[in-house]
Amino acid sequence: MQFSQVKATFFWAGPFLVVPHFFLDILDDNQVIQDLEGIDFADCDTAIAEAVAGARDLVAHGIMQNEDVAGQSFMIRENPGEAVATVPFRNTLPGRLKG
Repeated sequence: MQFSQVKATFFWAGPFLVVPHFFLDILDDNQVIQDLEGIDFADCDTAIAEAVAGARDLVAHGIMQNEDVAGQSFMIRENPGEAVATVPFRNTLPGRLKG
């Protein structure tokens, strides 16, 4: 078989899937620490779930460093636009620790 005699065709099943890009800024009082890189998540619910997990990790790390970061929040933005959700770190704590 000679390759010059083989014809190739491409079939596109549809448009490429676009994965939303989210930014998790940290709000601390009046200060905003912007997430300049962001990360791809399947949807807003997944971004919120990851923000909750991240907030818990940051609170735990703060406790080990004798720092109270429970008053901070993640502000979630999609594709550098406006905020789509806010996740207060305090709300991610279990039971009585929320108060």
